Amino acid sequence: MKVFIYILTLAEFFFVACQQQQQTELLKSIDSLIVDEHYDSAYREVRQLDETLFRDESDRAHFHLLQIQTCYITMNPVPSDSIINQTVHFYEQQANDELLAEAYYYRGAIYYDSLRNKEAVACFKKAEGSAMKTDNNRLKYKIAKSLSNINRDASNYSLQLSYAEQAYQTAKKAGNKKWIAYALYHISCAYLNMLEMEKAREYADLMLPYLQYADSSDFGYLYSCLGYAYKDKDTKKSKDYFLKSLTYKEYTSTYEHLADIEMLSGNRDMAYHYWEKAFALEDSSTPKDNLLYNMLQYDLTHGNTKQVCERIYNIMLLKDSINDELKDRTIIEIQNDYDTSVAQHDIKEKKLWITVLALSLLAGLLLFVIYIRHRWSSMKLERSQHQLTVSHYLWEIEGLKRENKFACQQITDYNVKIAEAYNELILSESDDVPDTDKVNKLREKIREYKKKILELEEKCVNAENMADKQKEVLDKYINDKMPYLLKGKMLYDNIMNNCKITMWTKDDFACFLEYYKTIAYKSYNQIERSYTHLTDYNKVFLILYELGKNDKDVQEIFCISPETIRVRKHRIKKSKR
Repeated sequence: MKVFIYILTLAEFFFVACQQQQQTELLKSIDSLIVDEHYDSAYREVRQLDETLFRDESDRAHFHLLQIQTCYITMNPVPSDSIINQTVHFYEQQANDELLAEAYYYRGAIYYDSLRNKEAVACFKKAEGSAMKTDNNRLKYKIAKSLSNINRDASNYSLQLSYAEQAYQTAKKAGNKKWIAYALYHISCAYLNMLEMEKAREYADLMLPYLQYADSSDFGYLYSCLGYAYKDKDTKKSKDYFLKSLTYKEYTSTYEHLADIEMLSGNRDMAYHYWEKAFALEDSSTPKDNLLYNMLQYDLTHGNTKQVCERIYNIMLLKDSINDELKDRTIIEIQNDYDTSVAQHDIKEKKLWITVLALSLLAGLLLFVIYIRHRWSSMKLERSQHQLTVSHYLWEIEGLKRENKFACQQITDYNVKIAEAYNELILSESDDVPDTDKVNKLREKIREYKKKILELEEKCVNAENMADKQKEVLDKYINDKMPYLLKGKMLYDNIMNNCKITMWTKDDFACFLEYYKTIAYKSYNQIERSYTHLTDYNKVFLILYELGKNDKDVQEIFCISPETIRVRKHRIKKSKR
């Protein structure tokens, strides 16, 4: 009887072991389907598996990871957060860096899609750290690409470029031409965001031979990137790329770029056609304020009163109103006026219809002007509050830097004291009859100095860490609350690199001055108090010298002659208080 029970137990053990081996092999085969990009097949295979059959914890975690992967890639509902977190926690306890990186990556991707960018970045960075310990190029590539995208969304274009280049190097190393196509696209986009058009064209041209390896469903935005890269150099070539992009997929930005090209060619009617096409698209990635404004200008110029009413109505829908009640009342009023005008079009005389429509237009424009004035006042107040907040952060960061500098100076002083004490100790010990008390006191003093140095070093580290954290908070605050300062910072960096500003608009000068006022308020205020009636152009002229630029630099940045610089200085001097 005992032998029979033993045989049954052994048979059950072998059966379970074989079943477990079979399940492990099945999971590996699904992994292979994902690597080969057969995502739908992988998703179907996972759907057919029964989770309860996985008794081994490792296989169960692998199943959950594959479930998360296939659902996310095929855009099906992903498992709950608890399953995702359990999977991550399991691999954190294991020594499998590859699967841990995968788990981190997909948790980050899900956070990113949920607009939880802070958590997403943390997960992507953890995934990057684990992936670096492996030789999995596929994993490294998609992590670098995701980090490039998230930095693009945060307007950190230098980091966007850095990660796009990292993805490109990984793609070349793997020899995957499809990855190369997308990586070159991301590099080109990064340079476009940084307004480095020559570089953007260079990488867009490199991408062109690899387009055949990309998914045809992505050709729309890939060709649109090529069009944007050539927009300022070869409008015909740019237009051809944009039109080719539209044959694959319509994007608001593509139509908007085509409208810009037509406007430059003097073809306003065609530009208007493209604006209407762009506005009709359900594309939330591109703001439509400029489209409405351009169409409104066209309609006003061409006397399209019916369309003007529609534009004003749509503008009021897109903009924040003075308050909700006024906004609702205004929209209803404009809509009712328009509906009334249309309903009575066939039964009223033409003169009455034109009068009603003109009054409606006048009322709408008046309300729009009131709104703009109020909005401008609110923006000025909001900017002042933002600048105070930024100044507070900068003051704290500067205080921490001073504290760190003072602590470092103290460390230097203590090191000098230690050296002196050591010299004195050596002299004392070299005496024929050393003074034991003196030697002990010197040693105690050296220990105290070293203890002080350790405390000061810790203080330095804490000050540096706090300064870094405050800077991170400040950067996030600027990203979230002050987009105009981001533009000002980019223009400031361009000036520091002696880039020309001949193409700057009035808004560019204003953004630059707002940023400079924030980082160097005393310097800016001194200029304001020292001169009267300075234009923004002349303010920037003076600020360049405050930034350490010489006449040659200013000549290069403004693209002016030495004689013009002398005349400009003379005129500015006349406006001094």
